[in-house]
Amino acid sequence: IYWADGFVFVYSITDYESYRVIRPLHQHIRKIHPNANIPLLLMANKGDLLRARQVSSKEGLQLASELGGTYYEVSARENCEGVHEAFQQLCQEVSRM
Repeated sequence: IYWADGFVFVYSITDYESYRVIRPLHQHIRKIHPNANIPLLLMANKGDLLRARQVSSKEGLQLASELGGTYYEVSARENCEGVHEAFQQLCQEVSRM
């Protein structure tokens, strides 16, 4: 956390509790880096399990906007390309800083 150039927050769309811990974790990071403009990626995983969804895409987008990050909804199991694209985006943002 102390030397990071970017952050990836991952939660499961099938587990609301995993979504709820993102905000306090982000607040902790902001205490360590109060004035830094560090790129942030919010990744909602398990996009293939729509029937078990507990966190809506709208909630994910709102949180990403609140935290000042980029939002991706992916399925690491079904399509690793989405995960790759998200990390590529974060790496590009880190390079620009």
